[in-house]
Amino acid sequence: MFFKSVAGAAINDVITSVIATCAFAGINPLIYLRSVQRHTIEARQSPQSWLPWTYQSHSSQDTKAA
Repeated sequence: MFFKSVAGAAINDVITSVIATCAFAGINPLIYLRSVQRHTIEARQSPQSWLPWTYQSHSSQDTKAA
């Protein structure tokens, strides 16, 4: 892949890693990312509770497909 900047490549690395982690954990990455965005304050206050394999206990209404 080619990127215009090092920062763009770094952002892609993070997003790709999150998507791969979700896939490995059996979590739909789009639902996970949407849930984290909807609960930004809670995720920032307690990030360990919002990992792909732990977030569902906090956001059961967000686990339905869009």
